[in-house]
Amino acid sequence: MPKEKTLDEKLEEASAAVERALEVRDKAIQDLMKAKMAYGEVWRKLHDKSQAPVPDEKKEKTAPREVQRVEAEPPTDGANPALEEKRS
Repeated sequence: MPKEKTLDEKLEEASAAVERALEVRDKAIQDLMKAKMAYGEVWRKLHDKSQAPVPDEKKEKTAPREVQRVEAEPPTDGANPALEEKRS
């Protein structure tokens, strides 16, 4: 027959069990806080991205054509030859 535990032994076991439970709880709280911080960082990045200026799609489409047009046109001396031709 197993020896009956004394009150001090029972208290020691209970104290150790409580200590282990508190350690597990503290680790769970730390893990939860890390997860919340990571989740918050994801939302912060999404918010920053949503606040970024939206590129002008029309400019993006017309920019290559404008470059080609500028390259194809002969350089002018600052006067607008089209206006001078209309006056004549």
